[in-house]
Amino acid sequence: MVKLSYGIRQARNCLRLSGYEGKHVFALAFSPDGTRLASGSEDMTQLWNTTNNDDSIILQKHAGWVTVLAFTPDGKILATGSTDKTVQLWDTATGDPIKTLTGHIDAINALTFSSDGTTLASASTDGTVMFWNIDTGSPLPTRITGHTRLIDAVAFVENSTTLASVAFNRVITLWDLKTSQKTEFQMNQVERRGRHHFPQDLFHALAFSPDGTKLVSIGREGEVIFSVGSGIARTKQRQDQLIQLTDVSTGRELYRLTWEKDYNSVVFSPDGKAIALSRNDRFRMWNTEIDSSLSNPNNGDSVIKGLVFSPDGEKIVIGTVDGKIHLWDVQTGDPLDAVFAGEEQVLTGEQEFNGTMAFSPNGNLLAMASNEQVCLVAIHEQLPFKEVFPSASTKTLVFSPDSAVLVIGLYGGIELWDMKTGDRLTAFDVPSGSVRTLVFSPDGKTLVSTGQDGTILLWDWDEVLKSSDR
Repeated sequence: MVKLSYGIRQARNCLRLSGYEGKHVFALAFSPDGTRLASGSEDMTQLWNTTNNDDSIILQKHAGWVTVLAFTPDGKILATGSTDKTVQLWDTATGDPIKTLTGHIDAINALTFSSDGTTLASASTDGTVMFWNIDTGSPLPTRITGHTRLIDAVAFVENSTTLASVAFNRVITLWDLKTSQKTEFQMNQVERRGRHHFPQDLFHALAFSPDGTKLVSIGREGEVIFSVGSGIARTKQRQDQLIQLTDVSTGRELYRLTWEKDYNSVVFSPDGKAIALSRNDRFRMWNTEIDSSLSNPNNGDSVIKGLVFSPDGEKIVIGTVDGKIHLWDVQTGDPLDAVFAGEEQVLTGEQEFNGTMAFSPNGNLLAMASNEQVCLVAIHEQLPFKEVFPSASTKTLVFSPDSAVLVIGLYGGIELWDMKTGDRLTAFDVPSGSVRTLVFSPDGKTLVSTGQDGTILLWDWDEVLKSSDR
């Protein structure tokens, strides 16, 4: 009873901070003397006096969510970091903005002041740490850039001397393979309506065109709608799915489509003129040259997990979660499943298709993977054979330019399989986590692999084959 009554007396003296009904609070920070509490949310920063019930000071300047906060050691300045890629300095006595620090190309996720309060360090999801002179608001020469980013796709740009890569932070990097120099472009930010901006840094899916000059990405476009009820202002976010076509060499947006449906896979046709997108129950073709689209339902009730064009661009293959494959005519949109004579089931038993597929360049073989095996299917008028490879945790697949070798990217390694004998030629470790992407150069002399830690490795294909004793 004594403990209970003490708890009740304490509750009566607690300070309730209100004003965030229906909103997310992302960050909290006490001032060094404990008399102030800063809170960051979807649309503002607030400074609270923890010693009384005075109204809070509202700090509004960011165009995105406030995700991180830091006080100077004397408590006179508050730094706020946001998804809008900026750091804002505030006078904690008046709530007035002091300076806006710009230089990062992605959201801010960490802030800390030096012990004397003259320097601020900011870390961003762009993989960099920057240092700032608080008096001038200028960045200091020191910058930490050793952090890497998860790379979602790579492609050679029109030749074998330039490589393009894109990470999920919307940064396109062009690598000159002769000079080892690089050029980076930030993809154009989505123009959002309404007062506030929301983060658009994550892709649902993306793909390079075959010549590496264009990038298609699937993301979200947001709009904030304000409403007032019972005297309380509320916001809600409405989002449509945004498909963007971007120029790789400049980062400039070429075209965009806004659809309400959720598409989660995307692939270019071999000639780069059409894009295929899939969602759970259907796929859609988009001709980028004439801005037309063709939508088809899935043949059956299975969930679509992946899709790929045939090398001649005349057919598109859809893989479903239950291990079946379906063919469609690209020009007419008609299904071609009759060619499988009822044997379209490729993966059987408990093995679910994981969305990874690849066509051999000669158009004869299709490889598709579950988390425990890779299956080969001959794409002809019927299925003459179905080969199964015991390769676990497959993340990506690619055939060699001569269609003679299947390269399998795994967690921490790469395997090579001979398509004539069905034997594994070799396997080697890749110290970069999961192998996420495998791409051959146009001249077939170089294999590129990207790792989960952002590492890009270039392999001499002739040397790789020699090491396998093929």
